Amino acid sequence: MTQRRCDAPDCDRAPVANGVCLMHYKRMRDHGHYGPRTADRGTRKSHPLHGLWVRTRRMSNPSDFGKWSDFWQFVADLHPKPGANYRLLRKDPFGPYSPENMEWRPKLPHDFTSPEGRAAYLRERRASVPGWSRDNDLRQRFGLESGEYDRMFKAQNGVCAICKQPEWVMHRSTGRVFSLGVDHDHETGAIRGLLCVNCNKAIGHAHDDPQRLRAAADYLEIHGATKKVVPFKKDVA
Repeated sequence: MTQRRCDAPDCDRAPVANGVCLMHYKRMRDHGHYGPRTADRGTRKSHPLHGLWVRTRRMSNPSDFGKWSDFWQFVADLHPKPGANYRLLRKDPFGPYSPENMEWRPKLPHDFTSPEGRAAYLRERRASVPGWSRDNDLRQRFGLESGEYDRMFKAQNGVCAICKQPEWVMHRSTGRVFSLGVDHDHETGAIRGLLCVNCNKAIGHAHDDPQRLRAAADYLEIHGATKKVVPFKKDVA
């Protein structure tokens, strides 16, 4: 079996991170390319935007970062910073960390040390970015980006993967219909599909056991249960 080699040109070392060896990994981390240290390295590290450049580059894909792989181009586009109360943020919060999608924006005037301040920030965030709460939850719980969920939803034609019906269960407080839930394997974490509330609960109560679910289907057929699934809805007074 051939041992994998570092992705950097003309390097025979074994990779340790991001497909490259430790030396080339540190070079890319510190100055954005695989080449040796340059004469301006000390000047770059002392620049007030260097730390921001490093953090932003780590969060981006190399293909998105593009011309900003050159630190001095990053400085030319963004220096000077408008003020101490400004942050570099994405115009589209779900888009790439790229020159075309980044801008200086004033920090929101909230006290994040208090529950009230954090709650006020979240309210403004939800109002200014539709879908932010849902997408943030998908990312934290399942590692799904907004586009991945939308592609799954489109592939299923907007219906549950089991009953082939759209979701109809509503939230008690808001009256909004729930989104299809992300179903995943609880042992491996693998995403399986999008399910309505009732189907998700059904396989959950069956402990994801196919034999138990087949036995339930056999039981219903033996006792002449209806073949058409009709969702039960409570009468609204």
